[in-house]
Amino acid sequence: MYPPAYDNLTRVKHEIMKLDRDFELVLIMEYFDESLILLQKTFCWTMQDILYVKFNQRQHKPRVIISEKVKQNIRSWNKADVMLYDHFNKTLWRKIEDYGPSFWEDLKEFRFLNSKMQSSCVQKTQYSQKAFKSNGQILSYRLNPNVPTYDRYVCMKIVRKEIDYVEYFRKKYKPYGAYQTLLEKEGKKKRSTRELIERLQIAANVKFADSVPGAVT
Repeated sequence: MYPPAYDNLTRVKHEIMKLDRDFELVLIMEYFDESLILLQKTFCWTMQDILYVKFNQRQHKPRVIISEKVKQNIRSWNKADVMLYDHFNKTLWRKIEDYGPSFWEDLKEFRFLNSKMQSSCVQKTQYSQKAFKSNGQILSYRLNPNVPTYDRYVCMKIVRKEIDYVEYFRKKYKPYGAYQTLLEKEGKKKRSTRELIERLQIAANVKFADSVPGAVT
């Protein structure tokens, strides 16, 4: 929506309902673990598939006290965003209710497994670094140097950042790269970018443009 339309609350509600129809699940940052449990069930994943550590956190600064009047002004100025958040926050908790009593048991188990993974995979002390394409500082984790060899492969993936992961997949699926060459030596069919996109089309039942910006070639 263009900013001038944000004050048209009827239009805002219409757009929110359209998003509700388009997306089966919307995650809420403040309830990230709860959202992940729902995501796991939606995709039929395991607990191991949703383990994570926090990256790109802003470096902590002294807390700023905001008056109630300023809070009200912010909500008023951002009325459309507030409506969007409130709607999907309610849908999240409705899905949690539909999940049933086992949700809280699964959430407890997940948090235990995630805590166990973090104690094994990452250093306890976070470090600060410059944010990507920004002058701001963010907090991240480093791989625990004492992680057992058996867990190192998984742990290295856990602490890999999104930019590095993009590069990892670019190399992995490059038609004449080492990974695809290895598949060919083992008698397995190499997969081109187009074939990977077609598999996504079938899985998602959607069509992609013939030319995909940023696609691996």
